Amino acid sequence: MRKTNRKYLIGLLSIFFVVACSLFFLKSTSKKSKSPITNSLKRIALADKTGMLVREKNISIRGVPHPYNPSIVNYGEDKYLMVFRYDVAKEKNVVSKEKNDASKMKLELKRKPKHPKFTPRMGIVELDKNFEQTEKEFVNIDTGSTHSEDARLFVLNGEYYLIFNDRTARIKELDYRAMHLGLLNTDTFTLEYITNLDQQNPFVPVEKNWVPIVHKPSNEEKEKLFLGYSISPRKVLEVPDPTSNQLTHPIYSKVLPYASLKWWKWGNPRGGTPAVEVGGEYLAFFHSFFKDQNHPIKYWYVMGAYTFEGKEPFHITRFSKTPIMFKTLYSAPIDSPFADKTKRVAYPSGFVKGIENGREVFYVSIGEDDSRSKIIVIDKEALYKSMNPVSLESPFQEENAENKKVKQ
Repeated sequence: MRKTNRKYLIGLLSIFFVVACSLFFLKSTSKKSKSPITNSLKRIALADKTGMLVREKNISIRGVPHPYNPSIVNYGEDKYLMVFRYDVAKEKNVVSKEKNDASKMKLELKRKPKHPKFTPRMGIVELDKNFEQTEKEFVNIDTGSTHSEDARLFVLNGEYYLIFNDRTARIKELDYRAMHLGLLNTDTFTLEYITNLDQQNPFVPVEKNWVPIVHKPSNEEKEKLFLGYSISPRKVLEVPDPTSNQLTHPIYSKVLPYASLKWWKWGNPRGGTPAVEVGGEYLAFFHSFFKDQNHPIKYWYVMGAYTFEGKEPFHITRFSKTPIMFKTLYSAPIDSPFADKTKRVAYPSGFVKGIENGREVFYVSIGEDDSRSKIIVIDKEALYKSMNPVSLESPFQEENAENKKVKQ
């Protein structure tokens, strides 16, 4: 009898254990399906809570379901221009194998793969002071290419320019891409000319995310155009003539990677917005990405900010301690049919300055998940408090070494 009771008890415990394990598995699976935030970002203070994020606003464009990676500039009085990216399904001619049978020839979409093939396009639109589309419809910008991506808008000597990357060649399934610069006609929203800035570097087949720096030396009448090629090590190019691919590389002092950025756990900092002059120096927002192989979302694109000197050689002076996070970031559905569902993306592409309630703010245009355009309003004081001062020390020195002046 005792043996029977013992077997019965063991059976009940076994059933209980199986049920408990099943419930735990279902719960963990349910959590995974909701794609919670990656562990690398969980402990970062939200900008909503620190006072950095004042508010946010989704941007809607008539006739464009999923505009993303927007870049804004001031345009006249109380208006903005915004250039953005959008994607359309790629069509392909499918021809019957039967010869001389015209009825078998038709234009149809290719069978839908995991990530449908698409063609990137570039649009531009006028926004009012509330970042709402005006009565004017958006215009598609013709670059003469079907591979132009991720344009940024900036103003140089009173004229509006676009800088974007485009394919220059495709060899063995590898895209070769270079930066292109175009002068925008704001009456027709067409490009007066496009300058290919291809550096033909065999070791860097893809060039992206160069940062426009419009700088007016104190002893000159006109503004000069520089391009931030890389953040760390700091490399800046000068564009003497926007109509010609004759970039110069100003040689300052020996440039070393910044040891004090302390950002590398979130990837390599890359260009984002054009730089804007703020209080005698420049401010810009950047992006980086990292991988999490233990998460349903493999790639995480994050954003931060940095400041640099208002004169050459544009040494970096401040850098975000952590990525800029807020409650709604990475929480909305990835609803564009062309977006990669293994990515979560925050991609800053432009910003302008403003004043609200007597406080300085920045209106930052960002793309989310290759699906949406958004304006986030950032408080200047809170943003600057979230950044670390940056020293010019060598990465081979101790972290607490005193800053050393770099001789010109």
